[in-house]
Formats: sequence, C-alpha cells, structure tokens
Amino acid sequence: MFGLINTAENRGNWSAPCFTAVSWLVLNKPDWVERRGFLDQFDRINLEELLGSARHINPAAPTVTLAVLLSYELDKLLETPREGLAA
Repeated sequence: MFGLINTAENRGNWSAPCFTAVSWLVLNKPDWVERRGFLDQFDRINLEELLGSARHINPAAPTVTLAVLLSYELDKLLETPREGLAA
C-alpha cells in the first residue's frame, strides 16, 4: 500500500484519508491490484487533486468520498475493451 501512495507522481500524499482510501481499494479490489500494469495506471491518478475534490464534495467525510472517487477513476482507467458485445 505504501508503494501505491509513494509513486513517482503521488509522492508525499501521506494523509490519513489517502492511506485509508488506498487501503480500502487494496482490500476490496484485489483483482485490480493484481493486474499487470496496475501501478502505472494508479500513478496516472493525482491523489492530491482527488482528495481536494473529495473534501469539496463532502467535507464531513472526505475519506469515504475519496475511496469512491478513487474507485471510479481506476474503473475508467482499467476498463477493458468490450468488442463484439451487442449494444
């Protein structure tokens, strides 16, 4: 988990909400964490900016909000092409 928070682009985001949200992600989305290239995709997310959004959206519960926003962002980044599926 420390490795996710201390990536090249997110170094220094050592706040409690970031630790808790990333811990939630690791515990609840292990299939994402085990994917090849996950760290590169995770590093594309600006945790500081996302935490700012979480605090703006829900100042009373930024940690939970950050976990949800982080989940949405990673879901978009990790989405696999769905070729051949009927519309």
